[in-house]
This record gives sequence, C-alpha cells and structure tokens, in this order.
Amino acid sequence: MRYTLKDYQADAVGDTLRELAAAKDFYRSASKRVSSVALTATMGAGKTVMAAAVIEAASVHRG
Repeated sequence: MRYTLKDYQADAVGDTLRELAAAKDFYRSASKRVSSVALTATMGAGKTVMAAAVIEAASVHRG
C-alpha cells in the first residue's frame, strides 16, 4: 500500500477484516445464511484508503 495508515485507520481495517472472517464462518456454518459488514467513519477519515487496505489484505489472505 502506498499510504501509511493512521492508528485509527489500522484499527478499523483490523476490525473489518475480523468481521469479514466472522461473516465467512457464519455463512459456512449457518446453513448458508448471508450477512453484511459495513465500514463507517466521518467525512474525511479516509474510508477509501481503509477500504483499499481491507481489499488488499483480504486478497493476500484469501482462502
């Protein structure tokens, strides 16, 4: 990633990745029930940068 995440952004990325993993486990174990995960933050907090970091991390740890 080209940007260095601020502490709160790194925390949000970690939280989002954990929630995505939990959603995947829920889908696999609970008769294929879907769930959703949302990333919210105030305007100017860097949601696009955080979302890019989540996508980048998820693509590296795919499986």
